[in-house]
Amino acid sequence: MTDELMRRCEHAVHLITESGEVLRAGRATLYVLSSLPRLAWLRVFLYPPLVWAAEGVYWLVARSRGVIGRFVSLPDSAE
Repeated sequence: MTDELMRRCEHAVHLITESGEVLRAGRATLYVLSSLPRLAWLRVFLYPPLVWAAEGVYWLVARSRGVIGRFVSLPDSAE
């Protein structure tokens, strides 16, 4: 991993597809979620103008992680 990629990953999730395309933020999230059988319908959001809405939602959630984390509690993992 290059230093530049490491800096970019601090701000948004990144995904490299089998074809070598680099997806980040909302597009990467949609790509992963739409690969699940029950969520395959999300593929429609990978195309404009719906992808812009998905990017907006990703941006809002990413910047609100602290607030969201206060309301969502996950069980501690057993070690």
